Amino acid sequence: MTSSRPDTSARPGLTRKSFLQLSAGATAALAAASALPPRAAAAPAAPAAPSAGDLVFPGNDGRAHTVTWDDRSFRVDGERLLIFSGEIHHWRVPAPAQWRGLLQVLRAAGFNAVSFYFFWGLHQSEQGGPFDFSGIRDLDLLLTMAEEEGLYVIARPGPYVNAEISMGGLPAYMTKREAGLRSTDPENLADSLAWLSAINEIIAKHQVTDGGGSVLMYQVENELIAEDPARSEFLRTLADHVRTTGITVPLFHNDYNLGGRFADVEAHHLDFYAYDHYPLGFNAAGARAVIGESEAQYREISPDSPQFITESQGGAFTPWGAQFDATKAYEFTDPAFTRQWGVRNLGNGVTAFNYYMAFGGTNWGWTGSPSSGFTSYDYGAAITEDRALTEKLAVQKEVGALQQAVPQIASMTPVAAPAVAELEGGAVRAYQRIAIDGEASATDDGAPRLLAFRLADSNDETDTRFTTAIVLGDPGDAPEEGPTVDDRDAAITYEGAWEQVEDATASGATLTRTTTAGARATWTFTGTGVDVITATGTDHGTARVLVDGTEHGTFTSHVDTEQNKPAQVVSYEVRDLSGGEHTITIEATGEPADGGTGTVVTLDAFDLPGTGGDGGTDIPEGVTGWARVPQQEGEFLRLHGRDALALVADAVIGGHGLLYSTLAPFGPTLSRRGGHLQHLIGHEDDPAELVLRYAAEPSVTAPAVVATTWDEAAGQLRLNLRPGASPLQIDITGTPLTSDGPGAESLLALRVLGRRAAATTWLLPAGEGEHVAIEGAPLARTARLERAHAELVLGTTERAEVRIDAPDRIRQVRVGGRSHPAHDGIAELTLPAAPTPAVPDLHLRMAEEAPEVEPGYDDSGWTPADSTAGSTRFQGPGRGGVVLDCNHYGFHEGSIWYRARFTAGEGRELVLRGNGGTGQPAQGKAPAFGQVWADGAYVGAFPANGADQTLTLPDGVAAPGEETVLAVVVHTLGQNLDWSDDGLSKQNRGLFDAVLPADGPIAWRIRGAGAVDPERTLYNVGGLHGERHGWHLPEHDDAEWEEAATLVADAPGIRWYRARFTLSTPDGVDVGRRLALRSPRFEDGRTDHCQAVLYVNGWNTGVYIGDIGPQSEFTIPAGFLEPNGKNTLALWVAAKEAGAGPESIELVTAFSRTGAAVER
Repeated sequence: MTSSRPDTSARPGLTRKSFLQLSAGATAALAAASALPPRAAAAPAAPAAPSAGDLVFPGNDGRAHTVTWDDRSFRVDGERLLIFSGEIHHWRVPAPAQWRGLLQVLRAAGFNAVSFYFFWGLHQSEQGGPFDFSGIRDLDLLLTMAEEEGLYVIARPGPYVNAEISMGGLPAYMTKREAGLRSTDPENLADSLAWLSAINEIIAKHQVTDGGGSVLMYQVENELIAEDPARSEFLRTLADHVRTTGITVPLFHNDYNLGGRFADVEAHHLDFYAYDHYPLGFNAAGARAVIGESEAQYREISPDSPQFITESQGGAFTPWGAQFDATKAYEFTDPAFTRQWGVRNLGNGVTAFNYYMAFGGTNWGWTGSPSSGFTSYDYGAAITEDRALTEKLAVQKEVGALQQAVPQIASMTPVAAPAVAELEGGAVRAYQRIAIDGEASATDDGAPRLLAFRLADSNDETDTRFTTAIVLGDPGDAPEEGPTVDDRDAAITYEGAWEQVEDATASGATLTRTTTAGARATWTFTGTGVDVITATGTDHGTARVLVDGTEHGTFTSHVDTEQNKPAQVVSYEVRDLSGGEHTITIEATGEPADGGTGTVVTLDAFDLPGTGGDGGTDIPEGVTGWARVPQQEGEFLRLHGRDALALVADAVIGGHGLLYSTLAPFGPTLSRRGGHLQHLIGHEDDPAELVLRYAAEPSVTAPAVVATTWDEAAGQLRLNLRPGASPLQIDITGTPLTSDGPGAESLLALRVLGRRAAATTWLLPAGEGEHVAIEGAPLARTARLERAHAELVLGTTERAEVRIDAPDRIRQVRVGGRSHPAHDGIAELTLPAAPTPAVPDLHLRMAEEAPEVEPGYDDSGWTPADSTAGSTRFQGPGRGGVVLDCNHYGFHEGSIWYRARFTAGEGRELVLRGNGGTGQPAQGKAPAFGQVWADGAYVGAFPANGADQTLTLPDGVAAPGEETVLAVVVHTLGQNLDWSDDGLSKQNRGLFDAVLPADGPIAWRIRGAGAVDPERTLYNVGGLHGERHGWHLPEHDDAEWEEAATLVADAPGIRWYRARFTLSTPDGVDVGRRLALRSPRFEDGRTDHCQAVLYVNGWNTGVYIGDIGPQSEFTIPAGFLEPNGKNTLALWVAAKEAGAGPESIELVTAFSRTGAAVER
């Protein structure tokens, strides 16, 4: 086997630079195949733009570095590192220029890492064939861009990656393997090792540990379903091989849902344990699961490594047939959840996490798995499939900015949560962590702390107010954290049939469990509330809760799926009890939950949360603390339902001692105007309070809305304010006091932002530890500083007023080709609205398809379907005695044609069983179908859902005793993934079985896609006549085709349509474009009985199924288009009946935004 790297200098019609600028003003896509005429040469490249390439970090400084870790965080050269990463799949944005654009957005939003799955099947089309790393598969270029943009890389090459893609990333040819694909079977293992050898040639050149680039760590395989001897040996074998291929960064496996599988990393030849977690589940039409906790559970599993969530929920996939689209997935994992989840992770000691997904993208062609998705893989991510930025990204930016501001989070350990008092509203879950590396603090003997708060029920919408207490001091004196009593505690009494079971996901690694009606667990406590903490499961039933002998309510911890099920869940809360002693009892009812059959009830722990009262926290003598925060009388901390707060205490910012702040720090402290500048963020109009420590009363310059209070005896300055729509500036000049003693008199400027203002505030790295602060820009990409000049790439859709705060020496700021003066580094300017590009009309031409249905069609060149044994047990044969499965004959993608010749018998019915992609979750539907003709006459359409379908032959065909030709096309939708490792990816495709009214033998032939398009890959087309003859390609001559005013069919069958259109895109403008199919039958109950497959400049851009859905608008990946030039749309429509098909298709603009990314 060979591994190929692109030689772009030899690519016809494209220079190296224009290739890199693919889709960003140069050219839309590469030529379809070497045998096809090259497309027009690219326009001259735009001038180089600023990039974060000036940002020097261990991923691009050319020096070898060490990567180590302890139980708190990862380290590079001994320096702690908070890993804040987002997942992007390069093939789902098939344009290198857009790779850079997305990486720039991540870096600007505060991310310092990016995670990449790699898709083996995209690089190898046939067994023993070469590995292709050219064009949209240029992984060397991808990794180079990441290091240039200042991002560490988490490399995840599988071999199996899942990712809702074809075969979970494995190549399609493996559908013909009977043995387990993820196993030590010699043939399958040899191919897996060959893939790892090929890709590791590239990855090994980009490692932090060798000075080659920014690859920081490497994942081996993904989410293996169970730890057993066979899978353990498979994982060990892969890990051992990876180390022989030059990989020197740490290795890990991604365990699903913190299950403790493969936690013995030494036994599996790995370096540390990591896991993924999707706390809400994946059904965006269902109820959100409750967010639980993870730290105690994690420490039971992996006490010596940092908590790393390899996939941290950033959205949810949407299946074929769902009654909702990706918009619902976004609402399901909305900004409120994102804020809760981000703060919860910090509160639980997660110091490395990766949002899956940061950008979802497009399952173009047949790259997606039909069991879990359709064309759009928007995922409800923070950056939409169109590449628009959402409020969710703004919240992720808040989380990243907090970590930039307080890097000491990386060393923090949990201590007892702060008290919650004066509570009005929902029960509050509080967290407190304290740094343990001896970092400087505001107090003489303390350490920086993080305090965090959210509602205990993450789905509680109650507007809540409360106060807390903050007690600082020596970290060694802080009380430890944990539930009040674990299930093994002697204070809990059990009656009835209970058993204690080991469970690595539980607090203390045990649960107490029963299935017996009447079994009871009882605990007596002192307090005004109590939480019941349980496990969850598909077999869980219901339980009663009694308080002081009186019925209080019932609960269940039932979930619909074991995949990523939550653990340590607060399944029941008791609140508002009178002060004093109480007794809680949980009693198993022996009844299942709604939708379940099991009766399991578990107890993990009882916990006494902060539930209100009048405070009463004692501040020890000689310790700095406050029994009530906020101190301001009549003011409270607030949680707006599904919300979260992060407070910092005992920290040092810009040399000034910050005793506490109820505003969250936002981004790093910047050197400005002889002092320091710190941004802070809070909810608009909520009261905020900061306390700083000084040797003497400082000078404060602030708007009148800021109240200042000086406590001479304590040496404390208190600021009270409310963030508003516009930023507030507070300048403090004084002599700070910290654990390092008195400092020199200096300036600390505080820039207070409301959440909405923070959404358009960016702190761009500009090299050598410098940053540029931009306020008011919907998008900021990059900043470059050179002497007294700053050059920025900023973007907007609408007119925007922008304030830029650069280092003091900057006297001129250049944005969008225009220069603006700066005074002490500050410039104010207006970004003009983006121009709205013209949207051309689409004038269609049409041609009939499917000559294969004619009885006299010459099929002698087709493959005989005459095998009597399948390659796997999934392929047949069926009752007819021959294998019809298309994978068996090497046809893997798209539409598959069959022709059968037989002598007709007396019967008039035929039974077909086929499969184009099943296995969807309960909220989805099987989408695929087939169509049948007999002697050229249309018989009908049938669901290709793996079940028998009976059709009746029409009159006038297949007369008894006559030779009959049956033509069948099955519109398959790609190969399934196989998360459960049980063979789903080897599911039958095409026909499986056929029972025909034949008198005698039946001769079957099969045909699928032709030669693989070397640029667009085997996932681009199927086996329709038009696809095999290039009707989808721009070069095809459609001059003789008929004009068409609609896509509605006047008869069942298959038809092709084409349209040519010209685009004009202004320089520096990024335009998102879609194709919209308009059908009132689709909108009204999804009764448009057809399938349409769309091609843009030869690339398979979308699949519409009008009676399944949910998608009718299709993002055009920018790399498929010529933004300034001629483009071609082609599509085919398979109508199940007359009157099916959309009324029209339109090109629409999703957004127009300045600040487009261009190649450096």
